[in-house]
Amino acid sequence: SKGVAFCNGFNLGRYWNVGPQRTLYIPAQLLVKGVNQIQIFELYTCGSNLTLVDTPLLNQG
Repeated sequence: SKGVAFCNGFNLGRYWNVGPQRTLYIPAQLLVKGVNQIQIFELYTCGSNLTLVDTPLLNQG
């Protein structure tokens, strides 16, 4: 998979399954009370899972 992620219209960055990144950071200032919108622009195949975690995945893999 390869693509770009957005949170409430802000570009969080690019991702690619070959790495090196495993985590995209969402600054707290981007989040609003109530509903927040996450958009994923996938270039190749559309995955069915998205995982939000409260700690980054660093130095794994």
